[in-house]
Amino acid sequence: DGILVIDFDPSNPPDVFFDTNVFRDLNPDSMDALRKLQAERNFRYRYSMLNFVELVSHLGDAPTEETDNPFAKFQAPFKKMIELFDLNVLPSAEEAFMTATGLKHYLGPKWTVDPASYAQAVRNIASANTIDEILSNGIDPAHYKKLRECDGESFLHLTDAAKTLAKKSTRWWGLWVPRFVSFQIFRASSQKTRLETLKSKEQIRVMKFFVREGGKMFAIHLRKLMERAINHGGKIYANDFYDMLQLFLLVNTNFLFVTDDRSFRRYYAGPEHHKVIPWKGFKASVGKQG
Repeated sequence: DGILVIDFDPSNPPDVFFDTNVFRDLNPDSMDALRKLQAERNFRYRYSMLNFVELVSHLGDAPTEETDNPFAKFQAPFKKMIELFDLNVLPSAEEAFMTATGLKHYLGPKWTVDPASYAQAVRNIASANTIDEILSNGIDPAHYKKLRECDGESFLHLTDAAKTLAKKSTRWWGLWVPRFVSFQIFRASSQKTRLETLKSKEQIRVMKFFVREGGKMFAIHLRKLMERAINHGGKIYANDFYDMLQLFLLVNTNFLFVTDDRSFRRYYAGPEHHKVIPWKGFKASVGKQG
């Protein structure tokens, strides 16, 4: 609980992006802290495609006892983006992964984002008064909800396979990882290719990515998640997949990822890889940089 010191080159301040739960926690005090940090350190705040997908997918939710107005709840983060964030969305995690592994020529077209169109989408969502206004602008929450459900089901199917392997072999990790990586490639290529169909030199290049920026952090996080589930009965959630995917964006060494997820604090990947900052500490660092 000491003072969090964020080390960076003042002449080249990092871009800072956030997990989706942080966006949902952007109350007036949090926004004030972000403004002060931006003024002190010239941070540029960004949002990811995964933030966009997760938030939009809830805009059409039905009211519940806990949330009587889901539309207002999940629209609010977009209004905060307008106030303080660069509205040009970050590259997709899929594009970051395929570019870093030398497979961008296989990248499915849906993973190449147009920053200007997403900036306009954020403006349209923030200014809408009803869900019908959002739908009239070609933004369909049901589409994004279905995407999340499909991704979550595929991820949980893969993690179940790892648990089954672990019952049969102590070498489960080495046996399972290529299957998981193949799924990542299959998904990012829009089903054009898999790890096992690549040339051998391409396969080697892909696996080497997981000891470099972005890849190593992802691999460590995935292994810790699986070991906790296999050895200690920890629950794996569908949304863990999206949380992890954002780590691919750390292939850009001048990015920082801010999250309130404790799972990112259960290990340390070293200063050159662990560009992940706890949300509470990030807010509390206002005025305390050395």
